[in-house]
Amino acid sequence: MPIYLSPVPKENKKFVFSAVKKGARAREYENALTWLTDAGLIYRANAVQTVRHPLKHYAESSCFKAYALDVGLLGAMAGSPVELLARGKRLFSEYEGAFVENYVAQQLVSHFQQPLYYWRSKGGKAELDFLCEFGANICPLEVKTGINPKSKSLRS
Repeated sequence: MPIYLSPVPKENKKFVFSAVKKGARAREYENALTWLTDAGLIYRANAVQTVRHPLKHYAESSCFKAYALDVGLLGAMAGSPVELLARGKRLFSEYEGAFVENYVAQQLVSHFQQPLYYWRSKGGKAELDFLCEFGANICPLEVKTGINPKSKSLRS
């Protein structure tokens, strides 16, 4: 789940600097974000509009999502009750599935040691949560908390 510096995580969108501080610009926070990334405290997923090998050549470094190192830390930062993460199905419905998306990002990085990318269409009307490179294949991965066999983004 992208990290949001507000009390409640919002739907998974690209990182918006003005959410940190009104009128904020990337140049003011780039060093801090680089430090958090280098320290392993956040993962960045860069947007890609062209899905070709290697994805890193088509990544837009100015358009990204930021994910927390760990969903437990994310829950603590958001002030979520422990019961939300420890019990039942609420984890999959609260915050519009943001914890689930963060968990998937965490697993992709830890198991496959590859950078994170996501796809967005020109104009931002459609988006896929992750693009994964496995050898000669690029696999789309849409993270949902429920079953949605008619995902517009996957068809795009």
